Amino acid sequence: MCGKQPSEALVVNCEDCCDRRNDRLQLLKDTLDRSLVYLIPPTPASYTGRAYVPLTLTLNNPEPVAVELEVTVTLPAGFSYVTSTPLASVNAQGQVVWHITLAANATQTLDWSLRAPLASGVYSGQIEVKQFYGATSVQVGSTPLTIEVKGIDVLMPKLIADLKALTFASSQEREARDHALDSLAAAQGKLATAEYDNAIESFAEAVKEVQIITRIPVTPYRLSIDAMMKETQRRWVDALPPCPARPQCRAM
Repeated sequence: MCGKQPSEALVVNCEDCCDRRNDRLQLLKDTLDRSLVYLIPPTPASYTGRAYVPLTLTLNNPEPVAVELEVTVTLPAGFSYVTSTPLASVNAQGQVVWHITLAANATQTLDWSLRAPLASGVYSGQIEVKQFYGATSVQVGSTPLTIEVKGIDVLMPKLIADLKALTFASSQEREARDHALDSLAAAQGKLATAEYDNAIESFAEAVKEVQIITRIPVTPYRLSIDAMMKETQRRWVDALPPCPARPQCRAM
């Protein structure tokens, strides 16, 4: 331990010891800060509702000795933990926690996945890393975890507004746009009554109509419909009873 000693010589030696330990601790802090900032892959611009969100954190230990680390992830509100490698535990506060012994000059990668909520919004959590010295812990890294969700509640009104704003010289393309709008309205109605399979069919019809439009780029509209179809599929699966309740069931 660092502190006063009875002889001057021992005081000097202790201070040297403390300086070396503090230098190593600062080096670990600096390295972990860089890991937290740069080695978490950038998340996509946004996820759709109930999307599977994969995340990775890489930790580096520059010290010449092994270190005991605790990594704690405070999940963004509404997100749920799915799985991780290596396997983490979930504490009483709902935080995802790893206890890791990181060998000297070693690297450890943590892969984990979350499930997004349905509601659109920007959600924030926190990642913290602590180093343990026996019963004492010191925070050596911290970074926010921010994830944006753009669900059907945001995508649908924007897509409808964008399609309505289009102008066409061709009556065929104008009719295709109008039919696509009808299909989207039908999908909205089916979603409101939890008829998810029928809503997916309506989305598929909307895609067919949009593909008829060739004189302007329609890829953004097709991608928006595709994102809404994926969210609808997740809603459908979530609504199914656990297997083996009936032929259509949800694996736990």
